Formats: sequence, C-alpha cells, structure tokens
Amino acid sequence: MIKRAIFMTTLVALTFSAAAFQTSLDTEKDLASPNSPAEFKLGIENEAAVNNTYSLSLLSPKSSWFYYPSTVHVPAGENRTVNITVSPVEESIQRRYSFSLKVREHSSEEQNDMKGFFQVKQPYSLQVTDISKNDDSFLPGEVIRTSLKLKNLENNPIDNYRVEARYENKTRTETGTSILPGGERLYDFNFRVSKNATPGERTIHHTVYLNEEIEKEIEQKVEISEVENISTERETDNRILTITETETATNNGNSDANTSLTMSVPSYLSSITFPEPEPDNEETVEGETIYTWKKQLEKGETTSVTYTVRYWIPLFGSALLIAGIIAIKKIGSDITVKKTAESDGKEVKINIEIINGSEKTFERLKLEEFIPDIATVDERFEMNTPKIRKTNEGTKLEWQLDELNPGDQRIIQYKIKPKLEVEEEVDIESAIIKDQNGQKIAESNRTSAEFTPDTT
Repeated sequence: MIKRAIFMTTLVALTFSAAAFQTSLDTEKDLASPNSPAEFKLGIENEAAVNNTYSLSLLSPKSSWFYYPSTVHVPAGENRTVNITVSPVEESIQRRYSFSLKVREHSSEEQNDMKGFFQVKQPYSLQVTDISKNDDSFLPGEVIRTSLKLKNLENNPIDNYRVEARYENKTRTETGTSILPGGERLYDFNFRVSKNATPGERTIHHTVYLNEEIEKEIEQKVEISEVENISTERETDNRILTITETETATNNGNSDANTSLTMSVPSYLSSITFPEPEPDNEETVEGETIYTWKKQLEKGETTSVTYTVRYWIPLFGSALLIAGIIAIKKIGSDITVKKTAESDGKEVKINIEIINGSEKTFERLKLEEFIPDIATVDERFEMNTPKIRKTNEGTKLEWQLDELNPGDQRIIQYKIKPKLEVEEEVDIESAIIKDQNGQKIAESNRTSAEFTPDTT
C-alpha cells in the first residue's frame, strides 16, 4: 500500500513538471520600415523532464508583416530563442502598432500570452502609390496624359505640399486640399508633343514637394515616333519660246527621309527639254518622257528640280512650236496662291492672295482652309464669307470663287484666336484651290505665326 502511494505521488509530480514552461518576449528593435524590420526575441524555457513542442500564433491586423516559425521544439530542461521580425509595406501609415503572441505547449495544452509594440517609420510622408500614362509612344502634335496618385503615410493630415511634372521645357504644378491619414489624391498632367519633335526617348519628371522640400522624385519614359511627311509644290515659269517647270519637295517629318521627284513632258518635246540637275533615271512610257530624281532630305530640308523646254531651237518647226506651247500651258494650272500670317499678340490675321496668271478663265473654283483645334476662327468676315464646318480636329473653311479671269486677283482675309500659348512659332497649313471636279490645281506656301492666347 505504501509503495503504491509513492508511485502515484511520483506520477503526479511528473505530469506537473511536463506541463511547466516559461516564456519571455524581448524587444531588440522597435522601429520598423520597409527596408529595416523591427526585431523581437521570444524565449521558451522547457522546465519539464520531457521534450516538448510549442506552437506560436500571432494576433494582429498586420499579421502579414510578421515572420516567425509556427512551431518550436525544446528539449527537456533547455531554453530556445526564436527571432520574430516585422517588415511593414511601403504604403503603411507611420504610427505605433501592437500585437498579441500566444505560445501553446502541445503536451499539456498550456498557453502563455504576451504582448508587443513597434513603431513604423517611413523614409517619406507622401508615397506615390500609382503612376500611369495614356500611351507609351506618341506622334508629334499628340498629347501626353499622365496621372500620379499620392497617399498620406503620416498619422496626421498633410496640407503644405505640391506636385510638379516636367516634360522638355514645360512644367505643370498642382496643389490640393488636405490629405487625411491614409488618404489619397489623384493628379493629372497634360503635355502636347512639339510638332517639330524628333524621334527618340523622352522623360517626364515628377517631383513631390512637402514643406518646400523634395519629398519624392519619379520618372516616366515615353517614345516619340518617327513621322514621314514629304510635301511637294510645282511652279511653272511661262516665257516666250521657253517654259520652265520646277518641282520642290520639303521634308516636314521629324527625321531624315528618302523621296523621289518625277516630272514628265510629251516625248516629242524631249529633244528640246533640259532637266536640271541630271536625273537619276529617264524613260519613255506611253508617249511621255519621265524624269526621276532620288533625294535624301534631312528634317526640314527642301530640294528643287527643274526642266526647261526651249522652243526657239527648232526654228523650222513653227507648227510644232505652236502646238508645243499650247501643250505645255496645259501642264498644271497657272494660278498662284500666296499665304501670309501676322500676329498682333492676341489674334493672328491670315492673308491669302490668289492670282490667275494664265490666259484661261477659271469658273466655280473652291478655296479650302483648315485650322487645327489649337485656335478658333473669328467668324466676323469683312468680305466673302465662307462655309464653316467644325470637327473634332479643327475648323474647315470653304470659299466659292465663281469666276477668275486672266490677270484677276482675289484677296481673302480672316482672323484666328489661339487657344493656348506655344513657345515656338506654330506652322499654319497651306491653302488649297480645287476645280469644279474637286481636283487640286494649286496650293499656297506654308506659313507660321506666334500663338499667344488672350488671357484678359
């Protein structure tokens, strides 16, 4: 009986000691940032005479920030130290956080509860949580639209801040209302790509200022695409017994370009036709002699080629001479169009001069103009009011020229008002003359003017 009592006492003692364990939670580093976590050390002392396994569980709204083992094995009578780290995300608010840690012994189900604290410290108070743009590549004249979203990481409202966006030599600045802790604000910026922009990569610089000091800088890359745009213009100089035809090509694109210029005359005139410079190719097709010049033009470069028909060479062929003059006069119209633009600081006055230098009367001609959406047309026309049609891209104007006799001159004048200020002069498109069948028979030169909108 005495032996049995001793055995039972020993058994109770062993059971108690197997459930005995001590825990401690020490703070090694209570400041936490995305690149430098807070650190804690959990100590577990197994006071039992048997080996034990312990489960760790953590209760916190930010449990995803924590790194620690889920179980710990501690031999009988020994201690184990476990590292617990806390790494907040980049958008976490700067303030003090708490967490609860539970350590449970598997064999006895006994549990110890502990509590810890840490402080989140960010390297900045305003975080850029999103930045986007409407496209990755743009053509000259198109608009870049970029958006930037800010978040307040402080535990207090933020007021004294601003956001700047810079593209090329243009800067946009935005300020906003107070941002509450954890609150966000979205800012939009628009930049128009210069019509003369060359192809290549460009950078949009965004800067966030807080209390007049730089808080955050971030960049966006965009690509300016290559544009091929070769315009041509033909002029005829009709003199006695000599006609000179000139074709001019201009590279209006934003990069170097190759182009071909072709001119032709009736084959029976080829013997008295003199091209200049020497063409790269000459061939006869269906009764016409065709001259071809191949040119490489740099951005903005202009080149010209000509041919001259000298009728005075075959003096014995008077009949052929008369027929040739009539034929040559039919090559192109002899209408010349000159366009100028004058800016007075608030408006731009457009002048178009039309002269019929031929011996032919033209009827039912149309003069067409197009004004892009960077300006509005003053619809108070002093004379010869055109048809006006507005589109998403701009305003189309059309004048009716009922009759244009040899030597007649027409003057068309109107005004436009710039909508926005452009540092460089703005190119103004050519005016076009069309016949009654809608075929283009003449085109003016391109001109330019300063754009300064009226802000009064």
